[in-house]
Amino acid sequence: MEIEILSAGQGDDAELRALRAWLRADPQLRGMVIRLVDAEEPETMGGVLEAVHVVIADAAALGGFAVSLATWLGTRPRARSRTLRSGGRERELPERPDADQVLALLESAEPAEGAEEGVDAGEGRR
Repeated sequence: MEIEILSAGQGDDAELRALRAWLRADPQLRGMVIRLVDAEEPETMGGVLEAVHVVIADAAALGGFAVSLATWLGTRPRARSRTLRSGGRERELPERPDADQVLALLESAEPAEGAEEGVDAGEGRR
């Protein structure tokens, strides 16, 4: 599963760097790919960060990620809204979510098993 935590807006680079450092320091998340994603803004000089990109290999790691992200968001002195992008969908995170809320948003962002892009899960192939 690939997940991106999107920037809340301009000037959010320090927050995204802090989140990446937090996730990388979590022993439960060792071995995950965790990197920063630059915004594609041709009119800007230098890198403007857009998101933290995380690649999660299994369900156990997904739970650890949800706990780590919720904990980090709870430590922020100034609550901001964040967006999770996964499975081609975006979901707004509450300002101070708990791990269960993060996990529920991630699970709702993933396409249903066996569903194909452009085909409703309730429709079969003919």
